[in-house]
Amino acid sequence: MKKLLLLGAIALSINTFGQGWERTNGPYGGDVFAFFKDGNDIFTGSVAGIFHTNNEGDSWQHVFETDTIFDIKSHANLILAGSESDLYISNDNGVSWNISSNGLNGEQVYCIESDGINIFIGTLQGVYKSADNGATWTYSSIGIPVTKINDFEIFGSDIYCATNSGLYKSTNNGLTWSLITTFPLPTGTVISSPLQLASSNSGIYVIFEASILYFSNDAGITWNNITPIINGNSIGAGATINYVNGVLYLGSNMDFNAGAGNRFYTSYDEGFTWSNEFLTGNSYSINIYNNNLYVSCSQGVIKSVISSSYYWENIGMGIAKNVNSLISINGTLHAATDAGMYFSSDNGNSWFRAKYNFPWVQYGPNGEVVIGSQSSYNIESNGNIYFSTPNQYHYTNTVGYATMAASCVSNDGINYVMSNNNLTTLNSFDYTTRTSVLHNNFFYLNDFFGIYKSSTATNWSVANNTLQNGNGYLSSFGSSYPVLYATYDNDIYISTDDGSNFTLSKLDGGDILFCENNEVYSNEKEWPNSSNTCLYFSDNYGSSWTGITGPSVDPSSPSVSSFIKFNGNYYFGTGENTYFGSITQIFKFNSVNSPNYMEVSAGLSDCYHTSEFTEQNGSLYSAIKCRYQPNGVFKYNQNLTSIDDPFEQINSNSQQNVNKSLVRIVDMLGRETEYKPNTVLIYLYSDGTTEKVFKVEL
Repeated sequence: MKKLLLLGAIALSINTFGQGWERTNGPYGGDVFAFFKDGNDIFTGSVAGIFHTNNEGDSWQHVFETDTIFDIKSHANLILAGSESDLYISNDNGVSWNISSNGLNGEQVYCIESDGINIFIGTLQGVYKSADNGATWTYSSIGIPVTKINDFEIFGSDIYCATNSGLYKSTNNGLTWSLITTFPLPTGTVISSPLQLASSNSGIYVIFEASILYFSNDAGITWNNITPIINGNSIGAGATINYVNGVLYLGSNMDFNAGAGNRFYTSYDEGFTWSNEFLTGNSYSINIYNNNLYVSCSQGVIKSVISSSYYWENIGMGIAKNVNSLISINGTLHAATDAGMYFSSDNGNSWFRAKYNFPWVQYGPNGEVVIGSQSSYNIESNGNIYFSTPNQYHYTNTVGYATMAASCVSNDGINYVMSNNNLTTLNSFDYTTRTSVLHNNFFYLNDFFGIYKSSTATNWSVANNTLQNGNGYLSSFGSSYPVLYATYDNDIYISTDDGSNFTLSKLDGGDILFCENNEVYSNEKEWPNSSNTCLYFSDNYGSSWTGITGPSVDPSSPSVSSFIKFNGNYYFGTGENTYFGSITQIFKFNSVNSPNYMEVSAGLSDCYHTSEFTEQNGSLYSAIKCRYQPNGVFKYNQNLTSIDDPFEQINSNSQQNVNKSLVRIVDMLGRETEYKPNTVLIYLYSDGTTEKVFKVEL
């Protein structure tokens, strides 16, 4: 006989109840798959639903929390959004959203098109059509096999449909469809699925999965291959295209680390000749409004004023990418994210985007294109100067990648300028300016070949070029005057002369996580381990170290990634920078000698990395990375009562008009799975909440 027992969480040798976390309202940034602009209103779609801004991205509101949004379009006075579970319609400019399901039966909606009278949507099963503003839907796929629909394009009186089974055309308003088979194939090429469509004044464009762009000016009878090839690199699978006001725009979708990078192409002759810019991020859609160019991509929404040379600005996001660093200065939270700097003056209720007063796309001294990732890894401040370490790379055929922008500085935490003076040796792609610290009124940063310091964060000088000499990796700084700490190749070094000289403090000491007065804490990167040491602690400025025994956790759990002392207690969070790593946990204890651990992870069942803690106005905040839910800044709430409490948003603007239903089940590594007994599973629901479930069958 089987006995079924439902547990809210695994029972370890830890108290897992009583306290947890709630999400603040941002900062929002990251992959944007859908984009729609109407006047001053911009709506974006991401894996967390729909976001809205009416100030060009200075601040964003999460107006509808649901599953992944693939497309957003307008029809009459309606806004339509297609998701992986339903079609949503808003008739009040995005304030509220309702499911349009009559005739759809919960279809995944990948694309939407309107001819002003009829609405067409593409699903996993084919084409559906509505003639009554989405009130009812009829299946309209005669001639198309059951297949995924990728895109629509209306050209003249014809409708083109890109599917996983080929390119189809309808000449009778979607009643029937015919397959187009007249594509000239390059030698050795196997035709693949058409993914995106666009049209100009004279013809139709189609991008195939095999990185080929075709153009036809005779209604699809004949086709020309007009794929741009730059330095031997094509446009990549999943590229995006649009034609506006006589200009053809094409965003590539290449593997950035493979050496090709992503480019943004423009053509003024219908695609027969091209110019290009180097642009970070995979492109998903291209839009033109009021002489401004908007590209939704893996970096968020990037805006440029159309001119002979594009000046790109990251204006905002969908789901927050990664929040890498978090501090509180003068009652304001400042967050360094993969989309740049954000700040909040109301305890996280609203977040605003900092301004970068220099272009993210420039040209080097030899004409090489300089592109900006707009990632910020660290934020430091003395209350008057705000110093951030972004990454900005340039690319040439012979040099490869190199870092150009290593430092940004601001006197208000809002407007940043580049501050690279005397940073002349920065030339590493991966190991540059990810570590910084404020010590004895000096700002410090590192590159692959040395440590630099500056009292103003503008003019830099070499502090030390012997500790980091190109043969290893400096992974962390710490400061507790008069000692400056640095971790180099996992060994901890200390300096008492502002970084001029370093001496070894501890072998295999891990990264510096927290410093206060004479105390310093670092992590054991191999925890869990046989000794169960998770942290190292020194109360004499690093002269000697003591191991701190950790709680009992699963052997696959990640190591400690963040630490803080708050209200007489110690807190640490776990994490690893891998999307499909283990679930993050946060623990609280009151003694380093005999720790009595309490897990305080309520609200974090979908999260995998805790980046940093900070305190403000008597509250504890943390930057946390999640898999399916929005990343961002979380606030500690001692009143949450279970580790399985869903995410709670402060003053959320989200409108939910559907009943909660189970969307998918994933395992502890984030892989989609079916129900399994005696296994820890994560349930993901349609309202955006998650639940960690462990069902025991005896």
